[in-house]
Amino acid sequence: MTAAVLLYDGCTITEVAEIATRLANWDVRVEFVAHKVEELRDQSGLRMVPDRSLDQVDPAGLSVLLVPGGNPDSVIEDPAVLDWLRRANGAGVLVGAICAGVALVAAAGVAAGRKITHNYRSPWAPPELVEAVGHLWRDADVEQDRKLGVVRDGKLISALPNFPCRFRHGDPGCPRPVRPPPSRADGRAPEGRLRRGALRQGVKQGCEVHTLADEPVSRLGSVMRCSHRCSPRCSHV
Repeated sequence: MTAAVLLYDGCTITEVAEIATRLANWDVRVEFVAHKVEELRDQSGLRMVPDRSLDQVDPAGLSVLLVPGGNPDSVIEDPAVLDWLRRANGAGVLVGAICAGVALVAAAGVAAGRKITHNYRSPWAPPELVEAVGHLWRDADVEQDRKLGVVRDGKLISALPNFPCRFRHGDPGCPRPVRPPPSRADGRAPEGRLRRGALRQGVKQGCEVHTLADEPVSRLGSVMRCSHRCSPRCSHV
């Protein structure tokens, strides 16, 4: 069994790192892939070098694909990345996407006709951000219950960026509103925050995909648990 983590400049690797670790502990082969084999930096500045480039990886050979959030500006319009995601979806790979990772798979058309959740809407995102990325969800069935932290539809799992609470089979954990992007002196969002879908860190909260239950990937169920206290009121500690 092989799992892949899609890396890109500006991703938030911590959102999927624990899942990757647990999979590796279950003797699942975990590969870190990207458009090219070159040094990348996540949002913290951590240097990362992928194991293989996308043209070296046949997505049909994967069982699981993890797509972290962060700032996907570098890949959200990359034809090679979007095509590779479509091929993974067409091959029946279990895709787990979180935060801006959901936007990335939606840009590839993977969310079309499927139920998903995302945080680029009220009350978490400002109106201009909601409008800027609205086209991404046009063909998706967006879960209206905003308390659901994880939504699964077949081979697609989408997750909101909540506190690092555990999610067990859709348990929302401890949701809280997302902080809006920093404002300029005139009160408007910085132009860069809205460029190419306004998918920057301004709408991040930092959570993980917590439910990867699937057949025949049965051991991936309830893979994530809270690794530290996310709130004094959290019931998941």
